[in-house]
Amino acid sequence: MTRESLQGFVFPGQGTQKSIPSMADGLYSHRNPDIRQLMALTYDEAADVLGLKTAELFRNEVGELHRPGFTEPAILTLSIAALRALRYYDFKPDMVSGHSMGEISALVAAESLSFEQALRLVRGRGEFMRRAGELESGRMAAVLGLTIEEVESICKESGAEIANINTASQIVISGRDESITYATSIIRGQGSKVMELEISIAAHSSLMEPARKEMAILLQYELIADPKIPFIQNVTADYATTAEQVRRGLIDQVSGRVLWLDTIRRMSDDGVGEYMEVGPGKVLSGLIGRIDPSASIRHAEEILAVMK
Repeated sequence: MTRESLQGFVFPGQGTQKSIPSMADGLYSHRNPDIRQLMALTYDEAADVLGLKTAELFRNEVGELHRPGFTEPAILTLSIAALRALRYYDFKPDMVSGHSMGEISALVAAESLSFEQALRLVRGRGEFMRRAGELESGRMAAVLGLTIEEVESICKESGAEIANINTASQIVISGRDESITYATSIIRGQGSKVMELEISIAAHSSLMEPARKEMAILLQYELIADPKIPFIQNVTADYATTAEQVRRGLIDQVSGRVLWLDTIRRMSDDGVGEYMEVGPGKVLSGLIGRIDPSASIRHAEEILAVMK
């Protein structure tokens, strides 16, 4: 089997909501009436599960996309609508993964979770993390151009924690307000680049331990299936092949690191030569291009736009 014969689907997480209106409008107005109907049915299903009067707020009210409790389901719903549209045209993944919350979308693609389950989980996860953030204020920042070892050293001094290892030179730190302030001052003092993120919680850090415990309770009796498509999880950058491994990964990633660099390296090493980003935005495409410059990278929005 050649490297190019394997295709990986990757699903984005938080921070991609600004791209929702464009992609959603493209699917709602698609030239193929079957795609338009599929899109509407997906949004109606989400609205029913979430107890909304209409799913239109996901598409048109951009302000709503930034409200706690709306961002995560909005990203998930559009990702699954795009996944269903790709399936309609017979695009199928050989392997799947997702970044942070996008892991839940990937598990729908792997048939480990139903869409209904996924909606309940992302809504609960978002609420748990919001509540944990109210208990102890924190924030996040992206460090550019430093090695993992250098960032680890700064975290040890400042009390910040590594949240995401996105590429070898893009690492996100998370922690208490004072820890992030101290860490960013060290980084800037060294002449390196750091960008504070528009997020008011310390995601993927020990401050999310209360949210991790609540997620464990929510998942305790959830019926999860073994993934039917090879699925690589965030916290281990390795395959989760059983329902219990999936459950444990979903719990641990709330306060654990997103090992995206190692995830893409694993997918590429195991034969993925083409990646399809399924969901709003092109954040993951940019990261993958830096991790594996030889990979072919496509985006569902662009592919579906030209399909008849």
